[in-house]
Amino acid sequence: MTKRLQILLSEAEFEQLRVTARTNDVSVGEWVRQAIRRSFGEPLIRPKQAKLVAVREALAHYAPTADIDQMNAEIEEGYLSGLP
Repeated sequence: MTKRLQILLSEAEFEQLRVTARTNDVSVGEWVRQAIRRSFGEPLIRPKQAKLVAVREALAHYAPTADIDQMNAEIEEGYLSGLP
């Protein structure tokens, strides 16, 4: 069984929603349903918290690096070698 949900939006919010749904080739209702489904299981994170989470996740990974001049030389060497 399905249930009806009614929400109130400003004209500007609804227009933005309508444009976004059209861009994604879905109805407004379907876009809202998909957005709700995506939000299930995902904690609500404030923007500052999201940035901190991203930084912490990035720090958890190891990525080799080098001096900037060495990196630029290696990139240039790659370009000149003709490799894709």
